[in-house]
Amino acid sequence: MKEPTLEEINKLVTFTRGKDGKLYIQDVIGDILGNVTGEIYGRVNGEISHNITGDICGNIIGNIYGNIIGNIHGDIEGSVSGQIMGDVTCVHGDIKFIKNPNL
Repeated sequence: MKEPTLEEINKLVTFTRGKDGKLYIQDVIGDILGNVTGEIYGRVNGEISHNITGDICGNIIGNIYGNIIGNIHGDIEGSVSGQIMGDVTCVHGDIKFIKNPNL
């Protein structure tokens, strides 16, 4: 497989530096075909088919087929078929299975 050029990367991903000087991914335009490890501060527009390890601080507009190991601080507008190991504000769609030790 041919390695991506810097120009190709800059069409898909934008970056920013935090006050701490660290480099952060600001926006992703396109599909992520693997897992995300870390928090997402913003909305997810599209399906989640792989795992996310970290909190999502924004709404998810699309279905979830993978697992989320973390909290969702926002709404889900779609179906959930994977597992969410954390808290969710609100779901607008189907939930296939709920496992809550408090119920």
